[in-house]
Amino acid sequence: MLAGVALSAVLGGFSTFLTLLDEETFRAVRSWGLGSIALTSLADAASVAPFIVAGLVLALALAGP
Repeated sequence: MLAGVALSAVLGGFSTFLTLLDEETFRAVRSWGLGSIALTSLADAASVAPFIVAGLVLALALAGP
């Protein structure tokens, strides 16, 4: 478990480093992390929509009364 925590910290730091290299990417990641979808294009939403629909169908199928 300790190795997993350490790996998560290292990869999280690396991810943060990469987002700090580009100001626009940092702004987008920060906005997304706070729950905003203002910078999301319609093409991005359309590419994720099938997964959301499949998840909702699965959730409704597995839900009890």
